[in-house]
Amino acid sequence: MASILADISASAVKRAQNADPNMQRCLIENCSTSMAVQLAHVYDREEAAMKSLEWSWGLIHGCLNLDTRRNIFFVGASLYEMYKRRRWSLVPEEQVVRQFFYEGGRRPRKRRDFPNLQSQTFKYKFLPIRNMEDICITRQSEDKSVTIHEYPFPDFPTITSHIHPSFVLLHLASALSCIDRNQHDTLVKQYPWLNKIIELHTSWFARLPDNADQNLTFWPSHQAQSSSTSQPTSDDDISRTPPHRIPVLTTQPSNQQIVQGLDVERPNTSPSSMRAAPRIPQAYPSCGQKRELCEVIQDLRPNKRRRLLTSTDLKRHHEDYQRSNALKMQILIDNLQRCLIENCSTSKAVQLGHFYDREEAARDHRMESLEWIWGLVQGSLNLDTRRNIFFVGASLYEMYKRRNWSLVPEENVVRQFFYDGGTRPRTRRDFPKFQSLTFKYTSLAIKDMEDVYISRQSEDNTVAIYEHPFSGFPP
Repeated sequence: MASILADISASAVKRAQNADPNMQRCLIENCSTSMAVQLAHVYDREEAAMKSLEWSWGLIHGCLNLDTRRNIFFVGASLYEMYKRRRWSLVPEEQVVRQFFYEGGRRPRKRRDFPNLQSQTFKYKFLPIRNMEDICITRQSEDKSVTIHEYPFPDFPTITSHIHPSFVLLHLASALSCIDRNQHDTLVKQYPWLNKIIELHTSWFARLPDNADQNLTFWPSHQAQSSSTSQPTSDDDISRTPPHRIPVLTTQPSNQQIVQGLDVERPNTSPSSMRAAPRIPQAYPSCGQKRELCEVIQDLRPNKRRRLLTSTDLKRHHEDYQRSNALKMQILIDNLQRCLIENCSTSKAVQLGHFYDREEAARDHRMESLEWIWGLVQGSLNLDTRRNIFFVGASLYEMYKRRNWSLVPEENVVRQFFYDGGTRPRTRRDFPKFQSLTFKYTSLAIKDMEDVYISRQSEDNTVAIYEHPFSGFPP
């Protein structure tokens, strides 16, 4: 079961902002907040095994707060997605890591003498863990110039941050556990002491001693514990993180548990690009069985009355089916699910995005209006059609949803939505129909893009940097 934790408080955000020496710029790319820089956790917020960490780190039971400013940093959305997937991590300085071990580095320090690091900032190196071979990272300098770093990022500069090495080592150990022995040995050659990180992780998450509840430094008297682990109030001191667990709001099945409990596949989409499944809310869960791209899925919706097809009907159905598959394959071949704007590979947190947002369309009965104007049957417009879905990096998609940028079709295409002369838009009875498999677009900066730069990868893997107003950006 997955626990839903309370949202990060405004005071926790303020503490992280005040502590960050990088002025809330992306920790890795050093780009401004305009480029979808977001709040992130070094070690992800979760309730499991908190007691073990509190015991190993010499803390009082119930006082570890993962919303401390020491566990929060600022990073671009795409890089954060890769961070959560354990694609990369941060590496503290060796002399810092050695403090978590007894002299000689034989074994991790215990609760009674866990190191108390007082420095306000620490230095880290960027470390690619896995699936980063075709990734390039841009980093902006103080003079606004942009440097492109390619795998294995040997010249990537040292990073200074307020985040605490304890949380960094938790993520690093988790990331190292995701790779095979050969990859692990390669990283150990670069940083020999990484061989001890898994041991550190094992020690920190070890089972509590049987008498832990009798240890007054871990489980003090009820009165002392109440004063030391009290819940935060709205007027918390923003300069200090209150010692307490993050409140658990509720518990619900995780996404994986939900998927495992389902035993039917999703229905197949209609050959039509816009008249796919009716817009009636229905649940067609997936059994989780892996299938190849463009594999035909059996439609398991309730059987409808069927009619006999004439030879003409069969021919038309076959042509529609071929056209549908051709469109799917053309889209896959054209971009190979690379980012539409940056042309980077799926390794760089490229995700599915909607051109027209489903939630926005659901408000104010806009769907009915669109179906009327576009000449569709009521209830037939499906915003999950492939014609409304594209592949884009997480950071760019965040900016897209904020209306920071958009796409502009070719003028001759736009003119088809108007009557001759362009005096007024076409109405339902003669709304234009487009048969082309692909269209050309120009990216358009709308707002708050002045300090944004976009990198675009060419077919030969060279990377070009485009700055506002992005003149010369390819269509």
